[in-house]
Amino acid sequence: YLKCTLTPGDVLYIPRGHWHYAVALDQPSLHLTLGIHCQTGVDFLDWLVSELRENEAWRESLPLRFDAEPLDQSIDNLIQNLKQYLTNSDIQERYNRYLDGLVKPLARYSLPAQAGFNIFPNGVETRFSNPKFKRLKISQLPDHNGYKIIVSGKEIILGGVTESLVENLFTRETFTGSDVMTWLPGFDWEVDVVPLLTHLVTEGIIFVDTRV
Repeated sequence: YLKCTLTPGDVLYIPRGHWHYAVALDQPSLHLTLGIHCQTGVDFLDWLVSELRENEAWRESLPLRFDAEPLDQSIDNLIQNLKQYLTNSDIQERYNRYLDGLVKPLARYSLPAQAGFNIFPNGVETRFSNPKFKRLKISQLPDHNGYKIIVSGKEIILGGVTESLVENLFTRETFTGSDVMTWLPGFDWEVDVVPLLTHLVTEGIIFVDTRV
């Protein structure tokens, strides 16, 4: 057990599972306890079980225990099925995607733009912003004709766009519609860019910057 006196500004690390309490001494005191929720191996197994439920072999009834041999054989088959599944599937990538889906965006819902109204108050010069501290994953589509974006737990497909757009759109703190036009040479503002930006705004991926 640990007993200590903390002064203003001190930080004390307490390992998970340890009880603690604080008592003020000669004057009022405020102490804050912060906890970080981390995934455990058990959480991973829970997710894995939910994935296996999609496989018919794992939903079949096991043989009744009139004779041990059929049950033993079924268990052996499931073990081999599990080994093959763990070896041949992209399980790490899919679990990472699942964890990304649990992430809640820090930015709040933004009205009226996110409801689809007044998204372009300044037309092509409207300024947009990216929320801070967002988790972003970009991958090219199999046909090389666009990109799949996973951000803040949401998945969107951007078909037919340039690499320049993807590199700039999600990494810059702010940008304008004019900037997007330079990243998409040959695209039409009304026909191509406005629907694209509207989709990103209403999905909460980017926001209309109302500071300007």
